[in-house]
Amino acid sequence: MLNWSNCVAVGDSLTAGRDDHGPGGVRIGWARRLAGILSTRTAVPCALTNLAADGASVAAVLERQLPSVARIGPDLVSVTVGMNDIRDPAFSQERFAADLGRLLDGLAATGATMLTCTLPDISAIMSLPADLVEVARQRIRRASEIIREQAGRRGAVCLDVWAMAGAADPELFGPDRIHPNASGHQLMADAFADLLLTGRPVATAPPEAAGAPPRKRQAQSRQAQGRLEAIRCGECQRTRGLPGPSPGGGGLLRSLTACSVSSSR
Repeated sequence: MLNWSNCVAVGDSLTAGRDDHGPGGVRIGWARRLAGILSTRTAVPCALTNLAADGASVAAVLERQLPSVARIGPDLVSVTVGMNDIRDPAFSQERFAADLGRLLDGLAATGATMLTCTLPDISAIMSLPADLVEVARQRIRRASEIIREQAGRRGAVCLDVWAMAGAADPELFGPDRIHPNASGHQLMADAFADLLLTGRPVATAPPEAAGAPPRKRQAQSRQAQGRLEAIRCGECQRTRGLPGPSPGGGGLLRSLTACSVSSSR
């Protein structure tokens, strides 16, 4: 029977448990819920050390959290990153992939089982202007592809939240429609536990189930591509004076708005 006794969690506000509060306002989060599920289902107590922090990008996890992991000696490590990275107006797919690869290599060096996940397609439920929804979706999709690829290269267990049926249900999220509520965190914990213990992938949604018909989706993607080019182009450097990633939900809107304006010049 598979079991783990010492779990270390690193990452952003998703792993830090934002919007999942227990008695007295203490955060719970999917990582703590997962440790409880594993303890029950394997009959081996699973201790959790949670190093995650609100607002953390992959670079921040590399610099501030990874150095502590090896000293703890885990047999299970988890990492969630990406949402704060794509909120940066200067987001670079190449840099994100390289930094994520370094992070996963560092975690793999502990010899522990590695867990990670892609990003949920929450573009349609976020508070965004209509013309930025597809821009957000493309950024989330691209980051998820990178996470999936980098995890696969290193044998990490990757929960494909992007493809999970119902993962973007508004009822699973808090007021900002970015951070999961208690139900959303429980869903993630259950899905991670099933993936770890049975190896069964979670149910995935049909490609067009959550969006527009194929032709309309293709048209939206072409329109968004122009804006995505602005995300990568030099004009986006003008937006660096904007506030960077923050624990709240406004950073992504500012980033996408700035890049959309850049592409229209």
